[in-house]
Amino acid sequence: MANILIVEDEKNMQDIIAEYMKKGGHTCFTADDGIDALMILKSNPMDLMILDIMMPHLDGFFCM
Repeated sequence: MANILIVEDEKNMQDIIAEYMKKGGHTCFTADDGIDALMILKSNPMDLMILDIMMPHLDGFFCM
């Protein structure tokens, strides 16, 4: 299935999205902000990214 990166600073929402995607057979990576997301992307190709827009340090607009 797909590699999905979930970038969300609210841990509860991050967990809900990841759980739902994993039930569909996908592999999920999670990041708390844009900086963490960029670090994950350096070594892991993604098929899909789910980005929160308003995050600390580096927002979802910059990651696109």
